[in-house]
Amino acid sequence: LGGPALAAWSAHAFLRKIVSGHGWVVAALAGLWGLLLPVLSATSSGSMDLAVVAIALPRLAASVLRWNSGGTSGPEALRAPGAVAFWLTVISVCFPLVWALTLPLIFIIARKRDVTGGIIAAAGPFLVMLTWLPRLIAEPGRWLTGIDPTAAAAGSPVSAVLAAFGVSSDSATPVAVTVGVLSVIYLLGLASLAILPDRLAGLSLMLGGILAAGVFAAVFFSRFVVTIAGIPVRPDGKIWVLIAAWAAFLLIAQALNQNAGSYSTSIVSIVTVSCLLASGAWWVIGGAGKPLRLETTQLPSYVLGVQESTRATRTLLVEIKGGFADYSLVSADAPTWGSGESTPLVGEGQPDRAVAEVAQQIAQGQPAESLT
Repeated sequence: LGGPALAAWSAHAFLRKIVSGHGWVVAALAGLWGLLLPVLSATSSGSMDLAVVAIALPRLAASVLRWNSGGTSGPEALRAPGAVAFWLTVISVCFPLVWALTLPLIFIIARKRDVTGGIIAAAGPFLVMLTWLPRLIAEPGRWLTGIDPTAAAAGSPVSAVLAAFGVSSDSATPVAVTVGVLSVIYLLGLASLAILPDRLAGLSLMLGGILAAGVFAAVFFSRFVVTIAGIPVRPDGKIWVLIAAWAAFLLIAQALNQNAGSYSTSIVSIVTVSCLLASGAWWVIGGAGKPLRLETTQLPSYVLGVQESTRATRTLLVEIKGGFADYSLVSADAPTWGSGESTPLVGEGQPDRAVAEVAQQIAQGQPAESLT
């Protein structure tokens, strides 16, 4: 739950350096960036990877800016690309495909600045992920998923329009809230393109391209189903929507900085603050949503008492479906796992097979003598 606050702080620390004369608007933009986590249902679903990306993206942008505008000799020539490598590594360990897609940008800056810095920025994340490379090759679907790939079941895909706004089949946030907030951000980003001066055409083209590519990737990858650890998973497009939204935020920031005091800037400021207040009010009223809610337990009190004792006992729950047994192992202080979960986290090896055999014996009414 601290993700929105940390993301807002990270965004504010960066935006105040590139926008002058709009202190309260910068604070509103930063607050709106932090609120994107509950708006995209990342907070209610406990998505640690999206929270990390929301915090790291502004830090990565600050490092890229320092590298692009810094010197090409001395300690700073290595420190700035080293910072880029660090923050890109933080994001890439959550979503490996991001590293591969940022290589063209690193190549462009390296040609302009220095090749050594480009090698550091590109090789840093690769070296960290090197030990993970065999798994990425064996299961290519992991390139498209986050740190908990099996947390999103492969349900029916939402429409392409909703996917462009980060809506998924398991989103807890009302669709109207998500689409409304992201629509405003997208429109403000596109409007900022129109008012940026021609001398920033290169920057405008790059950020506009990232915005469009992020929306396209969110729609495109949500059409696939990949298999992770034997479980079908539909890649979540929220990461790409978050990247597209950050590009829109940078466009808005540049527009504010280049058109201080103009009528269009006042409109952007008013709309930004209004969107912040609306999304903030919604989060206070109903932003927690599922699965962050209290439910009455389905286990008898004497079972709960044994689970909470010093014996650390686990309970085997068996549900019979068509002659087969779905099971779940639950305990007081450990995750629930088994084939009976809505998104099963099935174990591997002999322990898992042993539990499955016990569950099947119970389902057939013929438990082994060792269980009695």
